[in-house]
Amino acid sequence: MGEIAPWPAQQDPADAPTQVAPPAQQPDPYAAYYRPAAPVAHRRSSGPPVLPVVAGILALAVVVVGALAVPRLLGSGTTTVPTVTSTTTVRSAPASSSTTATKPTISIPTATLAGDAEGAALTLLQTTASGHQGQLNAAVDAHLWVAQLSSKYVGINDPLQTTAAGSHAFNAVDILAEYRQLSGRIPDATVIVADSRTFGKKVSYNGLPFWRMLALSPAFSSNDAVVAWCARTFPDLTGTALTNQCLPQQF
Repeated sequence: MGEIAPWPAQQDPADAPTQVAPPAQQPDPYAAYYRPAAPVAHRRSSGPPVLPVVAGILALAVVVVGALAVPRLLGSGTTTVPTVTSTTTVRSAPASSSTTATKPTISIPTATLAGDAEGAALTLLQTTASGHQGQLNAAVDAHLWVAQLSSKYVGINDPLQTTAAGSHAFNAVDILAEYRQLSGRIPDATVIVADSRTFGKKVSYNGLPFWRMLALSPAFSSNDAVVAWCARTFPDLTGTALTNQCLPQQF
């Protein structure tokens, strides 16, 4: 059923607009007299605001797209991305002394080397003299004539002879070298080394032996035979120089 329309009394009902009364649940049937309803307050969420976050993301996307698009608009087809180079310094551990490519060089003094050579030469002189001892004893027992080619103790100074180094001082290495030179030079006699302390008067110099080099030959039957042989063997020597090099002796 319709409700009474609120138009003025003087208005013709035929000209009044047709209006359906509001539903029964509305307390006020006069719509013209309704007051605007108060806006409903929405409860805010306790979380972060969604719209500002979305707007910020969209703005960032616009900036990124613009940054990538500007080089293309300017004519450059390549976007240069700065490269950050990270440098790491590695400290190496100290090299072990046991693994060095290279060990330290040890310098041996010349005097030490000379001392070792002297010892070896002296040992060879003693060994050689011991090996010749039988021949020496036989010559002594037979009272043979021999040619004494050298008689030197270690450290002697001979003003008439020189070593291979040009010195007048003879050490063990020089005496051994002289023996080897004489034994290789003389083909018609046997050259032996004798320790002066092992035969005759057994002489020495401050306890040091005279290393005597003796030439033995069946042809040495007399003093003159030995003198003649010395002259033939050392033709470049005469006088004192010859007798200093080659001297007749009889045991």
